[in-house]
Amino acid sequence: MDFQNITDVLIPTVQAKLYEAYEDIEPIIKVFPPAYCYPYALERMIFFIENRHADSLKEALNLYDNEVYRDQMLSEQKKQTMLAGISAAANIVTAFNTGQIAQNTRQMVGQLSNIEANTAQTATNTAQTAANTAASAAYNKKSMEYAESISHELNRMNGGW
Repeated sequence: MDFQNITDVLIPTVQAKLYEAYEDIEPIIKVFPPAYCYPYALERMIFFIENRHADSLKEALNLYDNEVYRDQMLSEQKKQTMLAGISAAANIVTAFNTGQIAQNTRQMVGQLSNIEANTAQTATNTAQTAANTAASAAYNKKSMEYAESISHELNRMNGGW
């Protein structure tokens, strides 16, 4: 059997069964307001009436509306609880990261203190090197002057070479 034959046979059969089902429930559906004519709402209101939770259609409608409202509130409460949990987890992560940043900052301060001490020592060493260089230059100058005076004295003693 090909697709066209299947649809030619099935579609009318399904339509006929739907029409029969509608004829069976039409009297019930006509009692309910159109906004409530969907399976779950009808099931719940029939349940309320059959189990004597409601004595009238109006009471069944009110019970159903209250049930829907309660379910919406519970759903919203669950969502808010979940969001609060997510927020709490995010706060924990933020606190941990803040602690890490503080620890890293303390380490950097310690390293900066070491750099500062090393810089001060380098400045002291540089000043000492400059002083030593100046003293060495002065000593070299005096040594040169003394060497010249000895050289002149030796020249004079040797007859002026």
